Amino acid sequence: MGKRKKLRILFNIFLISVCSIAGWYTYPSAFSNFTLFAAVIGVFITLGLLGRSSRE
Repeated sequence: MGKRKKLRILFNIFLISVCSIAGWYTYPSAFSNFTLFAAVIGVFITLGLLGRSSRE
C-alpha cells in the first residue's frame, strides 16, 4: 500500500468521524441528516479503498 493511499484512508476516516460527531450533536435537524448520510457514504468509499485493486 502506497503512502498516498494510506493518507487518503486516514483523511477519509477523519472526515467520517467529523461528520458523525457533527450529526450526533445536532441530531434532530436537517443538517444532522446530511452529515450522517455523508458519513455513511464515506464508509463505503473507504471500504472501496481498502479492497484490492486490479491495477496493482
